[in-house]
Amino acid sequence: GDLTITGYSADGKFANNLNSYIDFYGPDGFFKDTNLKQQDAEEIIRWMTIFEDKEILAQRIEKSYPILKPVISHIVKKRYTGWSNLSEKLLTGIFYDDPETSLKKSIMDLMWETEENFMQIINNEKYGFQEKIAKENGVQEESKLNYQMVEELATSPATKRGIWQALQVVEELVEYIGYEPSSISIEMARGDEKKERKDDRKKYLSKLYSANKESIEQFKRLSAELNDIDEKEMNEKIFLYFIQEGKSLYSGVPLDIHNLEQYEVDHILPRTLIKNDSIENKALVLKEENQEKAASLVLPSRFQRNRTWWEHLKDIKLISATKFYHLTRKEYKEEDIEGFINRQLVETRQITKHVANILQALHKDSKIIYLPASLSHNYRDKFHLYKFRDLNDYHHAHDAYLAAVLGEYKNYCNLQVNFEDLKELTARLRQENKYRDLKYGYIINSIDSAFQHVNHKTGEVLDIEKFKNTVENHLYRNDILISKKTEIRTGEFYNQTKLKKGDKGVPLKKNMKRELYGAYSSLNPSYAIMVEFTKRNKTERKLVGMPIYLTATKNQETIDAYFKNLLGLKEQDSYHLVGKPIPFYAELNWEKCICSLVGASDKVEVCNAKEFQLTKAEMLEYKEMLNRLWNGRKKDIDDIVYSQKLTNFISLIIQKVEQQYVLYQNLVPDMKKMFLEPENLEVEQKEKIIIQMLNLLKCNSVSANLKFLNSSYSMAFGKKNGRIIEHAIIINKSVTGLRTREYEF
Repeated sequence: GDLTITGYSADGKFANNLNSYIDFYGPDGFFKDTNLKQQDAEEIIRWMTIFEDKEILAQRIEKSYPILKPVISHIVKKRYTGWSNLSEKLLTGIFYDDPETSLKKSIMDLMWETEENFMQIINNEKYGFQEKIAKENGVQEESKLNYQMVEELATSPATKRGIWQALQVVEELVEYIGYEPSSISIEMARGDEKKERKDDRKKYLSKLYSANKESIEQFKRLSAELNDIDEKEMNEKIFLYFIQEGKSLYSGVPLDIHNLEQYEVDHILPRTLIKNDSIENKALVLKEENQEKAASLVLPSRFQRNRTWWEHLKDIKLISATKFYHLTRKEYKEEDIEGFINRQLVETRQITKHVANILQALHKDSKIIYLPASLSHNYRDKFHLYKFRDLNDYHHAHDAYLAAVLGEYKNYCNLQVNFEDLKELTARLRQENKYRDLKYGYIINSIDSAFQHVNHKTGEVLDIEKFKNTVENHLYRNDILISKKTEIRTGEFYNQTKLKKGDKGVPLKKNMKRELYGAYSSLNPSYAIMVEFTKRNKTERKLVGMPIYLTATKNQETIDAYFKNLLGLKEQDSYHLVGKPIPFYAELNWEKCICSLVGASDKVEVCNAKEFQLTKAEMLEYKEMLNRLWNGRKKDIDDIVYSQKLTNFISLIIQKVEQQYVLYQNLVPDMKKMFLEPENLEVEQKEKIIIQMLNLLKCNSVSANLKFLNSSYSMAFGKKNGRIIEHAIIINKSVTGLRTREYEF
């Protein structure tokens, strides 16, 4: 018969175009007329991902594969990027000993042979992969942190740098406090690595309906209704209507597509137990049916009579097997309920477990607690403790604190889910019309004075109101230590942008005149250095950049020629370098301006290093306004109030700059002039002023673009390049910022 392929990642087609395979094994591939194998291609691709310098890459390939010398120039032009979350060793290099066949089976083998997916296989105790993975990732007995522990992790270099920095923070904190922690909490957000397929829902339904026209009851009517729906109108209720064949999922009662507002969307597994807002957990039902089910985990017996119809929906793929399973469950045991809770508390990603293994090896008596970022997000949302990433950098510390607190909360109370408590909580929230709170799941909703929180070891009762107040006060704190990773730069000698013929820039080569051949636009600096020089019998000093290429030469004549040209010195003038190299992103106290060094040539560029701070009273005053500005939450603040608070906040920014930012004192008159009478500005203009000014006040080199107010205004308002610094205090910080050392130059 015909072969049918399903499960494409794109709509009806393969998303992978096999580019790398074609590059190596295609008609004119790199491996043409060679005996090189797939593992050789994999090794070269790995190098291409790691080495950005094409010369180093070419040398590595030529040394290991001299047969490829004729095509190396073509290979290095290719660019492969990205790191998988799953290593080859994990998928095909560890094995389950199958007692029935006496064969060793990898995870890939089991995915082929069984109906289980990757996560089901590695968490299935029968196969024992978790123990094998832990053994493979086991860190050798180490008493001190070293980079080799991180280097061996199967993840990208950027992630390794972040992990290394975090581990250094833990070690310094332990050393500073003087004793081992009882627990260490790990929270890892999933970021952007999870790709979600976004289907055209109408097209998806049309295909299912066409494939099952003989099986779908009232096919002609439903198909006609579907054809009349515009894709833009395909909201959640309409989609549920069609996957339920136009009937209530609980009772099978026909629904009216023209009056969907009278029906309700119910969560099959209540949100008081677990937050699952996917279609998998939703049902379009009559209002009274929703009320009848209420907080129950299983559907009332009269709804269970529809099992045959639900099975029909599953068979024609209108609902999934998981949804069918939850609809037809007769009961949930205590261990089932605890399983739902525990899945909210456990992070299953392998990289998280790698980090946990390292921490456990270094701190054997500490308990490692790791949990998903969604808990912190839900806590913030429930108690209106919003996060504003663009306000300052404090949210990183606040996130870490909240993760630690929620980890300790779970550990302290050793949550045991009481089904009666769960039903009572749901009923109470419904009775008090707190439907918003239903979505946060049992863990966050259990942080409520209606529950008794008793430590399972000591019998101590947790004062939950004091707990919430303490968390709130800490999330409004501003006394947070900030440190930046400083860097001595290496790499390319020049900015590769080429200038046309002329007398500016860096010659392309030693004997190629700029006037004839053009030049590179600028030298790349490695660090900054203080230079003291005598010019026309006058001694001066200033901070300048040390080019990368000079750090690689021992030729003093070359160094002298560079600095004399840079400083405009005559033959009789002299110079010498003073003090130590100053790395980029070092913090400076320059004439009472707290700033960071971000660029250096004949002069230097600095940026603000003082975090923008709001007091708790100011945050409470403006948090709803900021939540609408950055997070789009309009319903929590009236339009008129919003506009007035925008006006007041602009005035507050000017006041803080005037009182706290020495670096930007020269901007205050211009700010007062440009933002004069902000109450007369449009709301959109006021929003942009706040966004741009807070961009300027961040601890980076971003400036404010104010051209939207007036074409004559600067698009780089507040940029601090071309500074001549003769004297400053360098502030050296440890990785946590707990230890600082200052010295003058």
